[in-house]
Formats: sequence, C-alpha cells, structure tokens
Amino acid sequence: MIRYRFKVVMADSHVGLLQQQLNRRNDHTVLSYQMEQVERGAAGKAAPGGVAGAAGSADVMDETLCNYGVDPVMRVTFDCELLMRTSWCRDLMPEEMLVNLKATAPGILRPQDTARLTQAIEIGLVQGGR
Repeated sequence: MIRYRFKVVMADSHVGLLQQQLNRRNDHTVLSYQMEQVERGAAGKAAPGGVAGAAGSADVMDETLCNYGVDPVMRVTFDCELLMRTSWCRDLMPEEMLVNLKATAPGILRPQDTARLTQAIEIGLVQGGR
C-alpha cells in the first residue's frame, strides 16, 4: 500500500469525476480531499475579494498561465492510497515511491527494486536520503 498526495487546480464541477476515476481504476483509493477556492486575477494584482499576491500564490490565480473558462475554480488536495498487488505493478512504480519504501519498509524491496533505485540515484532522478 502506497500513500500519496497531490494537488490540482480544476473546475469544481470536475472534482467528483476525478475522484470517481481514481477510485474506479488501478486500485487507487481516495482517502480524503480538501477544496480551497482560488480567486481569479492577474499576477500580483488583487482579485475581487482576494488578496494581492505573486503568481502561484494561494490567494490569486494568474490567468496568464492557464485558461479555466468561466467555471468556478478550486485548488483540491487529494490524499490517496495505491494498492500494488503484483510484481509487475512494482515495476511501474515511480522511483520516488521506491525511496519512500526504502525509508519506511526496507525489507520489502526486491533485488530488482534496489537495483532500479540505485540506478535512479546515480543518474540523479531521485535523492536517496532518509
């Protein structure tokens, strides 16, 4: 079982569909999600009801970067789990997840996982710390 978190900015009408697709496919389970309203406005300018901020701030969305249309936009943080049942699934696992496994449960790494992780660290794809 691999736990992961990701954030996405999307039209609020699509949040339920994304959650359904994650739950329906590939053994993902959405444990929880949090939604924050994103104010519209140009970078560094206050949006109506928003606070002035730089591009990418939590308060104001820079519409010069993306066009979301006229739908209300939310910043959604998903906390999920991925069930990795078979060895071929492990081969598809991102190297960052192997780093997490090494840190939390090193005994479950297979020799091929260790070799793949070592190679990823050597070429700089991931940090091997922890």
